[in-house]
Amino acid sequence: MQIFSKEQQAIAERIMELNHTAPLHKADTLRVAVGWAYYSAKIEQNMYDFVDAVLLLKEGITAPAGLYHDAVMLKNLFNTFIYEVDYILAGNKEEINERLLYKLHGAIAKELVSD
Repeated sequence: MQIFSKEQQAIAERIMELNHTAPLHKADTLRVAVGWAYYSAKIEQNMYDFVDAVLLLKEGITAPAGLYHDAVMLKNLFNTFIYEVDYILAGNKEEINERLLYKLHGAIAKELVSD
C-alpha cells in the first residue's frame, strides 16, 4: 500500500539526506520531544497544560488533577519519539511504510486501548 505520494516521498528522502548536517544534542532532542508529545497529545484532547506536561516528562511528577490516561498518552508519545530519534541517530534507517506506522501506533497506544 502506498502511503505517500511520489512528491511527498521525494521530500522525505531529501530531508533524510540533509538530516546529518545538524546533529541534535541530547538536551535538544528532549526539548523537541516534550513539545512534540505535548502538541500531539493536545490534538487528542489531552487535558495536561504545558507546565504539567514538562513536569511529567522531565521530572516524573504527575499533575494533581491529571487523568491517568492523559499521563500515559504523554509518556508514550515522549518515549516513542526519543526511541525513534536515538534509533536513527545510531545509524539505523526507518522506512516509512505501513509496518512502521503499525509499530509506532502500538507504542503510542500502549496501555491506552484494550487488546
